[in-house]
Amino acid sequence: MGFSSTKISPFKLIKWCTQWQKKEDWMRVPVGLQGIYVLHRHEEPNTFDVAYVGMAASGTGIKRRLRAHARSKRKRSKWTHYSFFVV
Repeated sequence: MGFSSTKISPFKLIKWCTQWQKKEDWMRVPVGLQGIYVLHRHEEPNTFDVAYVGMAASGTGIKRRLRAHARSKRKRSKWTHYSFFVV
């Protein structure tokens, strides 16, 4: 039996993602998204270091978690951009 690279698996882990968005744009994230989010620190051109990785489950949502991190005294100065992956 040969392997065909044209077959697409019906299993999809990531439904939607966005990467390296500015911290100030967290308000544009739709309410109720569930998945994994990453807080980045932009240091050099085209370099985004990972500052934190989190998971937003039902009830919290990615937008709510980003808002909490943006307002957090401990974390707000540690990140400049975010990415998220809706699962």
